[in-house]
Amino acid sequence: MSLLNPVEVAYPDSITGLDLKIDGINTQLRQLPWLSLAHNRAWNLPESREEGLYRQPRIYSGDRDYWNVMPNDDQDAFSFMVGIGPAQPVSDDPQPLITPIRWTKRLDLIFFLDLSKIDDTQTYIYTEELNVEILDVLKNVNGLLVNNIWMEDIRDVYEGFDLSEITLQHLYYPFAGIRYELEVSYYLGGAIC
Repeated sequence: MSLLNPVEVAYPDSITGLDLKIDGINTQLRQLPWLSLAHNRAWNLPESREEGLYRQPRIYSGDRDYWNVMPNDDQDAFSFMVGIGPAQPVSDDPQPLITPIRWTKRLDLIFFLDLSKIDDTQTYIYTEELNVEILDVLKNVNGLLVNNIWMEDIRDVYEGFDLSEITLQHLYYPFAGIRYELEVSYYLGGAIC
């Protein structure tokens, strides 16, 4: 997969659990006319270097290949999601099973945006307007709660990932980022909350 010509990797029909939830969120996000790509789950993969561990979010594209979703100027706007921490069983689930099948998990939704390509008539950082559009779409997803939003500093948007190899131009206008800390509910058996 090329950075200049990335594709959304489709999930197989047999997905379940968190992957099914992510697929449902992406179905809603694709309603945003300015969003070039809504990627599936990113994996925060460590890479060993002389300086220590280097972490970047990567989308698995198949054939043992990953696409790096760090800030770049190859796309107008893209999003990806990364799971944070463990999934927690929902203890009030009325299903009488030994192992709970309903779970909640923190899932961070990250957007990287080239504002000059999304709307070249605007001459200011209009992330608040895009935020309203994104929240309008997310409110249609059952079992999703938005806990926090970051949009002022791309370093905060990409917190937990190493930005040392990112050129400074990608940290300033016309580039921007938005990160949503989501709490999602999902079932392991295939149903979507």
